[in-house]
Amino acid sequence: MENNTEMESNEKLLILKSQYPQFFDHEGAFQFEQFKDYLYNANIEHSMETFSLNFVGKEYAKLLSDVETDTVVTPLTNKEIEQDLNSKNTYYIGDNLHVLKHLRHSYENKIDVIYIDPPYNTGSDRFSYNDDFLFSLEELTEIVGNEEKAQRILDLHGRSSHSAWLTFMYPRLLLGYKLLRNTGVMFVSIDDNEQTNLKFLLDELFGESNMIANNTVIVKTEGRRYGYFAKTHETLYAYAKDAELVQLREVPKVDNTFDYFDENGGYDLQGLRNRNAKKFNITNRKNLYYPFYVNSDVVDEYGFMPISLEPVEGWEEIYPAKTNGNQSVWRWGQGEGEKARVEFHNLTAKRSDRGQIQIYQKKRSETEPQKTLWQNKAFTSFRATRELEGYFGTSEYFETPKPISLLERVLEISPAKKDMIILDYFSGSSTTADAVMRMNAKDHLKRQYIMVQLPEEIPEDKLAYKDGYRTLDELGRKRIRLAAEKINEETKENIDYGFRTFEVRKAPILSLDQVVDFSVQVAEQISIGFNAEDYVAKYDYKGINGVQTLLATWLLRDGYGRLAKAAEVKLGDYTAYQFGKRLYLIQEGLISDNVVELLKMIDNKTLNVRNVTAFIPSMRFDELRELDIALRTRKGISLEKRVE
Repeated sequence: MENNTEMESNEKLLILKSQYPQFFDHEGAFQFEQFKDYLYNANIEHSMETFSLNFVGKEYAKLLSDVETDTVVTPLTNKEIEQDLNSKNTYYIGDNLHVLKHLRHSYENKIDVIYIDPPYNTGSDRFSYNDDFLFSLEELTEIVGNEEKAQRILDLHGRSSHSAWLTFMYPRLLLGYKLLRNTGVMFVSIDDNEQTNLKFLLDELFGESNMIANNTVIVKTEGRRYGYFAKTHETLYAYAKDAELVQLREVPKVDNTFDYFDENGGYDLQGLRNRNAKKFNITNRKNLYYPFYVNSDVVDEYGFMPISLEPVEGWEEIYPAKTNGNQSVWRWGQGEGEKARVEFHNLTAKRSDRGQIQIYQKKRSETEPQKTLWQNKAFTSFRATRELEGYFGTSEYFETPKPISLLERVLEISPAKKDMIILDYFSGSSTTADAVMRMNAKDHLKRQYIMVQLPEEIPEDKLAYKDGYRTLDELGRKRIRLAAEKINEETKENIDYGFRTFEVRKAPILSLDQVVDFSVQVAEQISIGFNAEDYVAKYDYKGINGVQTLLATWLLRDGYGRLAKAAEVKLGDYTAYQFGKRLYLIQEGLISDNVVELLKMIDNKTLNVRNVTAFIPSMRFDELRELDIALRTRKGISLEKRVE
């Protein structure tokens, strides 16, 4: 607990130090009072508002996001399916909280788009809070300050209250936030049951100013026929880490008609003044405040007037208008290329209904920004059920699937680049994976997906169970296979149709875990006795050798990613594994001759490593000590000892 609290504190200090190094002394201590003076003297706007989201379990939820996972990652990729072996797509079976913790080591600030469709907590969706509690009542009391509050947190287990839902969502959204790129976007679907609470939660984690849109999606055109109103919609939130850095793409215009025409064709108007004067104004964007010059004596049939960046005698000088006391600015800066820019972008001037001259850009694009009302039959729940019927012959396998077109639109408007990573950690029916493959077949951007799904058991009275499916992830993976076949058949495009499968599960309990106040030194002292058992074999699972589980887990932990493949290195009759400049010693049987061979390869430079990572339970003390002493004499090579 203390280690994780310290980790969270250090992480925040590192962020501060990267941006404000001048407020840290020579010992690395943060100079808080000097920082406060800096903010005050810089006239930084601040709010005295004390409104915040509080709920039973919030302190515990924060702690839960930072506690290291006690799970391991086992690769289950079927080697008989050739398209999976080199696929860059991945499907994780397991609790998404633990999967996200594994991914964070390799993918912090690297995910381009996140879409999630979490439990709506409707009462009929079977949501209940079932995360494992890591602390006893006494330990939790020490964390939160009093026993009554600690007991209330423990009582959340198995509940479906708003507090239980928020405690469930908080660490999962926080970890998603940490994985997201600064230029990335997170989309979250929700209905009215938790929509307000989700908004508060996202505002707290991302910041209110980083909400890109509160979208309304029409999911049932005729409405749900119960209650006082026929409910037709759900909400789709879009948030960014930094809204200023995000570049969303436009969508094709529905009618593709224009309001105005000239010798170059049709166009619409878009005001040049930045409408968000509260955020972008003369105090922080002085370079965007400058005049245009307009000839108001010459007006064409549309009411447009000639415009210039240079002063012209008799022409009116036009600056961006003030809004609610804020001096607004233009969307473009003034520079050497502005004359060409005016000509290229076809700027013009026109009087508003109030008689004020305003500057406009002639927009000739056949695309437009996505509207916040998503109204299309392709986005409805009915379409989603028909799509599943097309795959499985029935729509009964999934209760609330999302339609493919909805996820295609999410990807269509998201920032685009090759090899971008799309994450869905409530993947359910795997619509996101389906949409990724379809979009790749259309625009060849080679998006990669990461799907995460809890192996939720299917009740015996359900049709899916009767048809041979036992867990929800089985259905999700089957849907991807069926979609891949259909897309390949329809498009004939050579895209990535496969995926690698991993299962995240509890780490086996080793005998040394029962040692009170265990440390690596204790492990070394008693490691002679470890070899009575094959500790690596305890990680064996579903026919997969335990070495592969430890390798997959460690490669993610060490920042090499989910696709990394370690190469075998022979040390005589002992097999080690290398990725980059790190060598892993995992399996049993390392003897002195193998250590000598390792040192020889390092010395004659046939093996280039900077780190040797050893699985302590499989090592004998004598060989471990020999290796430790020898590596200390070799500059730049460290020995890292791990017990899990």
